[in-house]
Amino acid sequence: MKQWLLKLGIFVLIAARAHGAGWNVEVQKERYQNLLLFKESDYQTVPLAGTILSKGLLPEFKSAVEAAKNFSYELQGVPAYYDYKVFAESTLSAEQQAREKSNRKLSALFTHIIPVLAYAYQTPGANPYYHDQEVLQLYIKGLEYCYSRGLTEEAWLSDHAGKASSIGLKQGLSRLAGDFASESLNFGGFSQSVFLMREPLAQAGLLGKYRSVIRNLAVNCGPMYPAFYKAARKDAGIGFGNSISDDEAYFLNADGMRLFTDYFWPYFLLIEDPAEREQMTGILKKVIAVNIKKQCGAQDTIKPDGVGFHHLAPYVGAYSPYTFETFAQLLYLLSGTDFYTQENYTAVKEALEGFRVMVQKYTVTPALTGRLVQGQQGAASVAITKAMCMLASPGAACRHR
Repeated sequence: MKQWLLKLGIFVLIAARAHGAGWNVEVQKERYQNLLLFKESDYQTVPLAGTILSKGLLPEFKSAVEAAKNFSYELQGVPAYYDYKVFAESTLSAEQQAREKSNRKLSALFTHIIPVLAYAYQTPGANPYYHDQEVLQLYIKGLEYCYSRGLTEEAWLSDHAGKASSIGLKQGLSRLAGDFASESLNFGGFSQSVFLMREPLAQAGLLGKYRSVIRNLAVNCGPMYPAFYKAARKDAGIGFGNSISDDEAYFLNADGMRLFTDYFWPYFLLIEDPAEREQMTGILKKVIAVNIKKQCGAQDTIKPDGVGFHHLAPYVGAYSPYTFETFAQLLYLLSGTDFYTQENYTAVKEALEGFRVMVQKYTVTPALTGRLVQGQQGAASVAITKAMCMLASPGAACRHR
């Protein structure tokens, strides 16, 4: 959801909107919501806003609403298990093929349909779906169906490759809900939707339930286990052997940092318990301090020359630009606070500058672009553009230069 929405240019248009400095949860909620949605005033102040809504967003909204209406909602109450990778359906039994088909439908629901329904419901302007009760009921129906399929506060997201699932099952682990390990990279839009729909969910008596669900997506997600190892369930760390060294603590690879921004932030803004907020605030500060800086070595970091690494190698066209974007987004959302330092800001700034030099002055070979060489054209440029907008916005620039 995040990619298609921002790719249409919304963030480039609204990033300059800034709010008062200092940490205040209501201010942070407003800032994050303005990152995700248009405001009514944007249609008067931003010439392209109406066009983006009518030509880009409304067709997506209509498609999602129709898809939700026609969704089969099959296997209600049966936990979904994504604990294996399917490389060739011809090697699967008829039962396995049926389960895989059902899983693909469920994936489409939580990765695309549910998030777009939230945006359809909450986007103001000439939008017939804005605060439409049918859209709200379709959204809630989708959430409740996913919950019935095991996407709960106990859902298992041990890793994104299925390896940890295999290890856990061999060790006799009893799964209390669905196994979404192979889908653990795909819940950003789902988490954002719960944040966007917090008020109608509260009115329906469901906010606490789904706050717990997105907490689980953040805290017990295997790719982010080094950040949450003190708060996570034991099974979340199966891929790490359930022990984190001092060197591993709070260090996240490129996948983990992207998930941290997309999963943790919506949940963080919805925390109501003071003790939980204090604990998670400490984790947030440590993740920023450990990860958003230049570091030598082959691990996933910004190198001294600004190049980003993943899988022990430069990743120019894939992971690096998206990771730089998530770094910039965290700094933008926290601008005016003491959660980060000049060193954090400078590292991201110089990484973006280095990326521009690499792509403008040199022909980057497929060996440096990462394995996503056939990815969406221009996607990396969009990510870098968004990152530059976030670092250059008045809210960020007022504290660091």
